[in-house]
Amino acid sequence: MDDRTSERGAPAKRDAAIDASPAARTEAHDSGRAVLGLLMLAIEDPSRTGPPAIAALQRTVGNQAVVEVLQRQRGGGAPRLPPPTNDQIVAELGSTLGGPLTSYSAFAASMTAGSFLGHTIDRGVRPEFLVKLARAEGTIDDEYQMSGRRRPPDNGIANIGGFRNSAGYHGWGIAIDIDVSKNPYVMHEEGDEQIDVQTGPVYHRIAEFIINRPIGGQQSIIPTLLRPGQPLTAGGPTGRRGRAGEYYDRLLLESDAMKRYFELMNDQSTLTAFLTTEWPTIHPNEPAPAAALVTRQMWQDFAALGGAIPRGGPPGVTGFTRPAAVEGGDRPFNPNSAGQQDPGQGFLSIPREVALGLSQELSRWGAIDFPGGRSGDVQHFDDGNGDLGRAITSAKSAATRKIRERAAAAAAQQPPAGVQRRTEPGEGQSEGGVYPTSGTGSTQGQAPAALTQAQRLSGPHWKAIADQRWGGATPKVNELESSFASDLQMFVDMLAANGITHEFTSGLRPPERAYLFHWCVKVWKGKVAPRDVPAMPGVDIIWDHGNDAKSRKAAEELADEFDLVGVAALKSNHSAGTAMDMTFDFKGNKKNEITYQLDGKTVTRKIKVYDEARTRQNNRGKVISGILKRELTKAGADFGVKRAVDDDIVHWSRTGR
Repeated sequence: MDDRTSERGAPAKRDAAIDASPAARTEAHDSGRAVLGLLMLAIEDPSRTGPPAIAALQRTVGNQAVVEVLQRQRGGGAPRLPPPTNDQIVAELGSTLGGPLTSYSAFAASMTAGSFLGHTIDRGVRPEFLVKLARAEGTIDDEYQMSGRRRPPDNGIANIGGFRNSAGYHGWGIAIDIDVSKNPYVMHEEGDEQIDVQTGPVYHRIAEFIINRPIGGQQSIIPTLLRPGQPLTAGGPTGRRGRAGEYYDRLLLESDAMKRYFELMNDQSTLTAFLTTEWPTIHPNEPAPAAALVTRQMWQDFAALGGAIPRGGPPGVTGFTRPAAVEGGDRPFNPNSAGQQDPGQGFLSIPREVALGLSQELSRWGAIDFPGGRSGDVQHFDDGNGDLGRAITSAKSAATRKIRERAAAAAAQQPPAGVQRRTEPGEGQSEGGVYPTSGTGSTQGQAPAALTQAQRLSGPHWKAIADQRWGGATPKVNELESSFASDLQMFVDMLAANGITHEFTSGLRPPERAYLFHWCVKVWKGKVAPRDVPAMPGVDIIWDHGNDAKSRKAAEELADEFDLVGVAALKSNHSAGTAMDMTFDFKGNKKNEITYQLDGKTVTRKIKVYDEARTRQNNRGKVISGILKRELTKAGADFGVKRAVDDDIVHWSRTGR
């Protein structure tokens, strides 16, 4: 299967979407690169060129030049620059990975035939990657010695896939897939978000029915707990081996649970015995459901995962309904594919020793290490965060920079055109009165079911209402404005290469969600009386509980549920798709130091981490005085991702605000 998250959680398409260094700085300084960056930003989108940037341009190139640059902005907003081609990326590889080479076809021809654990790697890999696989074989030997288990025939493996033309890190020869037909991409594959809405509850239901041992309140770890760089459980192991082992054990438990679940679906007598004898132990004090209802639900879950349903429906089952079709969706199990076809066979066949050995020698296991919420590719292992992946990332950065520089030079030769300024959602509105009905920027669809009076009262339950009605609960890079999204991904990829993982907490913000964010904090802080909060059509919340203390308490609980650190603006970079709130885990960075390439030079920065926004910690109330002077902030600015608010340390955006 495509390692769709190989370079930011995207498929082979990610090769064409990765962007490079920052769009431009808005702080004024005299270097030619800064001026070029400001010009590029003005060309792409004047609305993002704030007063400091305009002032800098005026000082360096004069008022008339500024006017001419802004006039070149054409009607609909920033032109989308073409991504670098593979040929352009290869040209920037230099002497790394077998270079210098003249074309991607020459690079593809440089793959080396090889084997891993006695199996020929289909179409080969790069020689440097083959060296790492050889080291992994020794580590796997050690794992078998420690476990005391006997190796299964053929090491428990049937086939191994390697190079695939232009397909993510497979296309660069630094990835393998093990037994595609037995180890599917279970969830979070790019483009399958609508499928995930259907399959997420299925994974939870199976785990609860058979196991009922939730972690962090989640019955299954697949929908939300496959987090790169983090232990599965609080206080769990953080090293590569320990962390991979903890995740592997739980994934195997859930895979075996899936096998059992669908075994029971196909055998009514065994299901009846399970409900009579095992159910009371797994679910104490909870009455067993009726076998007929369970069987129907099992078949519907089987279908949602992609299992083949008999013509005419499941035999002997009444009320069965097929899941809603999703155009272009790729269910994790597909009877018509070369991948895993039957949910009844589970989703993890790779031996534990193999998974742990590879995880220690390679930098990413697709099941748990993909960024941007894209983990779940059980079959996939690559070196995307290692030295081989960094070489490719640096080459892409260099190629993208050249594209931008050429675009800026070409734009300077274009004839003037009328200026059209982009208007951000909510611009020009005041905090008083009634909000206008959401227009094209709104995520509203059909009117939702009416809430009861008790449900309308403000409180923590409004987060779930907001998640369901307007979305925005799961921040995704691909929902952001394209140039900022690519800059952000380059920044977090650089951090990952330095052992620092991240967790996105808030990205594109629908206007209804922004309304709730803004006013819950204002009511909680006593900055506005609950009765004076303006109404917003479609958001039928009641802020006034008839008692100021109760109203403020309910607003505080909602702010807690949203995990808000400070007051959120009604109109902001979040609304425009040019901001992301995020936290970091620095455990993998032992020296508190980051190194990266910028304009062909190596940049090294010593970073302070003790008071930074930490993943899985309460960051409310944290303040970093002089946040602009922080080396981590400066590194972000080098990638066009800025931070400027001392008391909102999780907030990164195009402008810092």
